[in-house]
Amino acid sequence: MTAPRLTNLVGFDDAPFPAEGTAPVTVVGAVFADRRLDGVLVGAVQRDGADAAERLAALVAESPFREHVRLVMLQGIAFGGFNVVDVFEL
Repeated sequence: MTAPRLTNLVGFDDAPFPAEGTAPVTVVGAVFADRRLDGVLVGAVQRDGADAAERLAALVAESPFREHVRLVMLQGIAFGGFNVVDVFEL
């Protein structure tokens, strides 16, 4: 039996941000179905905050792709400096 393919996914990364300041940090998600780019999600998280999991989940839930996303990939465990993603909450 062949393993099922995970074809509906979104990959998130944060945008570059200045070393100083408290402005929100942009996060971008690329939504793919197999090898086809279906869309882009753009939002923001608090710099060095605690809202990364909540904001990423909201970006997916409020998008037209919410019924199709089966996998969320992260560039790393923290976004916007030290805004650590609670993967269990996500």
